[in-house]
Amino acid sequence: MIIKPILPLYVLIPLAIFTLVVGIMCVIRKKYRNLASLRRILLIVFLLLTLLRPSLIGGESEQASVNATLFFIIDNTNSMAVKDASKQTRLNALKADAEKIITTFPGAHYSVYVQDGVTYNLTPVTTDTNAVVSSIRSLRTKNTSYASPTDLNDLLAYADAGISKYAKSHSDSRNIVIFMSDGENTKNEKAVADDGLFKDASTGIVIGYGTSAGEKIPWVSNSTTENGEESYLTCPGGSYCTSKINEDYLKQVAEKNNFEYMRSDGEIDSSLAEELKKAVSTKVDINYSKKIKSYIELYWIFALFVLALLLWEFYSCFGAVLSEYEVDKK
Repeated sequence: MIIKPILPLYVLIPLAIFTLVVGIMCVIRKKYRNLASLRRILLIVFLLLTLLRPSLIGGESEQASVNATLFFIIDNTNSMAVKDASKQTRLNALKADAEKIITTFPGAHYSVYVQDGVTYNLTPVTTDTNAVVSSIRSLRTKNTSYASPTDLNDLLAYADAGISKYAKSHSDSRNIVIFMSDGENTKNEKAVADDGLFKDASTGIVIGYGTSAGEKIPWVSNSTTENGEESYLTCPGGSYCTSKINEDYLKQVAEKNNFEYMRSDGEIDSSLAEELKKAVSTKVDINYSKKIKSYIELYWIFALFVLALLLWEFYSCFGAVLSEYEVDKK
């Protein structure tokens, strides 16, 4: 049997000592030797056992995995709220593609970098697929009133620094970069550095969103009017501002980092996701597997005793209150 404490041992040990001291005092002092004291001591004991989370080792099993870390670099600036030919926002198309890519690489590590006015690491490296998917789904375009110019070079440089730092402590990881953007680089239009970035990445892919014709940019803070019509950002001169995919920039990023480039409307199907898998298979051990231990949890048994004792305590207190009420009534 092993324990996997829910709370740190430095919290549980003092609580156990306190319970032991109280128990000894109840035994020594006659007036505390009653059923109520025993019930409350047992309640703390079983609570401690529950918090220790005892388990039995149930054996080992093989888990399919990928010896890789996927770094999603996501453009979440205001132009990603534009609806192009697919009739969904670029951001929603990006989310759909990201989920398909994640499911194509089960058992990998994942991390997410985002720019939405500021650049930050949304999700540190983790193997929790649900956490990564949830964090990407939670992305929302910021209020247009607080929008700032897009600097995709800053986003790429920030992500590159994070990947390099990770690579130093995880030299055996095969790092895959997935840059997802419409390529609009309004703050800094210069091309990426000639020598590229991502020296610690095994490979990568750049996915572009939007159309060359472009569409009007919605006003995010007031996306609909009373008539149900969308409102749009107005540029100097009175005309609506439009946003187009900047494929020149995206292709430069791909070329200078030796990545693949493709454009998407959020419809990356299984075959395209598999193509990405094949593209990295020469640099990543796709058939990697690892043994994981399975455990039989026992803490719920003690939790049932805690519940039973709490109900008993409640019943006793309720009975005492009811008796006092009856006496006062008389």
